[in-house]
Amino acid sequence: MTSVKCSQCGLINLSTSEFCKRCKASLELEPESASSFVAPPAPEYPVIDDDQPSKCRLSPLRILIVVLVVVFAVWYQFNRSDAARDAQAQKDKEFYQKRAEEDNLRHLGDRR
Repeated sequence: MTSVKCSQCGLINLSTSEFCKRCKASLELEPESASSFVAPPAPEYPVIDDDQPSKCRLSPLRILIVVLVVVFAVWYQFNRSDAARDAQAQKDKEFYQKRAEEDNLRHLGDRR
């Protein structure tokens, strides 16, 4: 792939570009500069090209996994709350049954 160096700011642009990305100057390909120009080695870091639309990195599988984890977490919290509430209700029921039995025994003892 060939490149063109901007004569105004020195930015290296693609040869398919008509204008410089930095200074918006017109890129006119000069025969002597095009043949003598050697493209620099590719950078070690990723280069973002603004001309191409960004790709969504979230695949449908990843979205499904995230949704399932959230649904499970909500379900677990509600069921855990229900279980705790049911356990407390059972304890309360046993307590009031014992109290009622004790009250009945007291009343029976008072009648004798």
